[in-house]
Amino acid sequence: MHRRVLSLLFLGTFVVSVRSEAYIQIVDYIPQNKTEPFDPALVLTEQSSAQSFWQKPNNYTFDLYEISYGEYTGPLKVNASTYKITLERLKTGKVSYMHPVATSIVLKDNENLVVVVDEDPSADSEKLLSFTCRTGPKVDPGLDRALVQVCPDSDFTDKSKFKITGTYKKCKGCKVDLDMEPKEIQDSLQFNISDTNSKWYLKYYYESKLVCQGEYQFGDGGVYTMVIKKSEKLSDGDSISFQCDYVETKQSSDFWRPIWLPLVLLLILILVIIAIRLILKTFPMLKERIEKLLGIYEESDDENQEVKKSSRLQSLDTFRGIAITTMIFVNYGGGKYYFTEHAAWDGLAVADFVFPWFMFMVGVSIVFSVQSQLKRNIAKSKILKKVTIRFVKLFFIGVFLNTGLPGGAHIDMIRIPGVLQRIGFTFFVCAVLEILFIPLLTNVESYVMLIFHTWPQWILMAIFAGIWAAVTFALPVPGCPTGYLGPGGIADGGLYVNCTGGAAGYIDRLIWHNNIYRHPTCMPMYRTTQYFDPEGILGSLMAILTVYSGVIAGQVIQLNKSSRSGILIRLGLLSVASLVIGIILCKGQFTGGWVPINKNLWSPSFVFITSGSSYGILAILYVLIDAQRLISGCPFSAAGKNPLLIYIGSYILYNYFPFNFYTSETHGMLMLQAIVGTICWILVGLYLDWKKIYYRI
Repeated sequence: MHRRVLSLLFLGTFVVSVRSEAYIQIVDYIPQNKTEPFDPALVLTEQSSAQSFWQKPNNYTFDLYEISYGEYTGPLKVNASTYKITLERLKTGKVSYMHPVATSIVLKDNENLVVVVDEDPSADSEKLLSFTCRTGPKVDPGLDRALVQVCPDSDFTDKSKFKITGTYKKCKGCKVDLDMEPKEIQDSLQFNISDTNSKWYLKYYYESKLVCQGEYQFGDGGVYTMVIKKSEKLSDGDSISFQCDYVETKQSSDFWRPIWLPLVLLLILILVIIAIRLILKTFPMLKERIEKLLGIYEESDDENQEVKKSSRLQSLDTFRGIAITTMIFVNYGGGKYYFTEHAAWDGLAVADFVFPWFMFMVGVSIVFSVQSQLKRNIAKSKILKKVTIRFVKLFFIGVFLNTGLPGGAHIDMIRIPGVLQRIGFTFFVCAVLEILFIPLLTNVESYVMLIFHTWPQWILMAIFAGIWAAVTFALPVPGCPTGYLGPGGIADGGLYVNCTGGAAGYIDRLIWHNNIYRHPTCMPMYRTTQYFDPEGILGSLMAILTVYSGVIAGQVIQLNKSSRSGILIRLGLLSVASLVIGIILCKGQFTGGWVPINKNLWSPSFVFITSGSSYGILAILYVLIDAQRLISGCPFSAAGKNPLLIYIGSYILYNYFPFNFYTSETHGMLMLQAIVGTICWILVGLYLDWKKIYYRI
């Protein structure tokens, strides 16, 4: 019994003796001089009684000579307790000067303390000065965010008189200084940096006077302490200059590691696959032996096998598969990197290429589908009927997917436009034009003859582009300048707050009212309040040109089936020509120009640049897969044979395991989540291809 009591007492004493931790950070402004014998030190003496009878209060001594002028220490762990702080100068191991801080400092569990030390320039060089700043508990600012803790010295007696404004450089045309809305926490003022993917220009005011200003690049998830201290009196005798320095209190995360590691592994995998295929191509007997060992060898006539392989261009399925898997990767967050998301307004990011790539391949497929049916002598009226039914199916499936709203569907909130709706509409228009004006291409002997048949299509494309330009640049929009192409909100100096999207946004809101997209990409950055749909009516006219670019590529491939070099050369020329036109329209600028690159508006420059990239990628894949057969296109080719089924499935099962799962809000874990979800759907595509299951809407 006594032993049990003693054991419990010992265990209780052990539990009590576990000390909670706090953190101290030293910012040193003492001019260092190694030849001087006086060694400055910061001493923390624990004042609270020990938490167990054998434990004594701790003393911490920090040698300030180890910290260079203007530098700082990282957070140093100390016991959460009450401390007396003194600044000392040591001479041959003895204290020659001591400067105690007036009051004791209480540090609670997980709290931070910043101690700023300096010499008094107006007194003897031995005299040391300091001020302390408690900044509260350690916090995690969140993904792509940072926290700034402002620690002013004692000259700033009333922190409520501070005003802090900021402008971030990525917000083009935002000349409005945003109120950073600092909150007073213990001895500090704290505010959030909402986007660490751009440099910020911050201004600090006290009693309406500018104290300091400057540009700074904050890191993802970092915590920064802004130390503001009096520097010196200026020559006029009244003004005082202040020194302002950012100190990193919590190190930002490694931004690039989660993205380059998968890319390196993917590159290695591609090189290994190419090497294996080259070896097997060089040594066919080795390939046969391996297939026999795996039990998958099938004897077949070489000539028939060659005809079977060449009957379908794998590069088309591969490009379509790359587009759909990249779309799924982006929809699963893409690690929440800014370049895997859509551009806020003008400009291009990885996500902005995915939709036009897929629509380009829709155009290519139209040519192959129509030509296949014409070869089988199917009447054009029946082909038109199939095209119309497919358009109706795509449109209503798209609307149905938009009804999955939190709390159930509300008729006045269901989004009418959408991704499948735009695919269906543009497919219908281009397919009808192809059916009406294009004969069987085996009967077309030259491009001159092809142009003779396709001139009505070209005229209609010019009309669609003309309608877009006339409405965009000439339609009067109430309260907005005619021809406005900006995002509204705080852009353009905040002059056109409710003009998001100009004529395009106005038309959609006029026709669809609230049944459009409610969270446009421009909303977080430009602080817009208007709804705007990136798949709106006006943009869909220009999207027809994207699909028609694919139609042109399909016609080129069909006319040059017997000439691999002819396909490659013509696709390359189309790529260069399209890119040059797009660059001219935007004046070679990533943002801005005569007609800015803009996915939300589906601007002509966006159409030509994304179509140019599509021609180029298709040409490269054609060489690697169909011409030289260096790679097979797998696994993307399998996904490309069931693109709509995989896309719709990923949309419906978005929140279900293993396609998606909860993880911590870091780029690394979110990247892992997106990769796992994408791989799952690639495996679905491989399984369907293996079972020869192909779903057509």
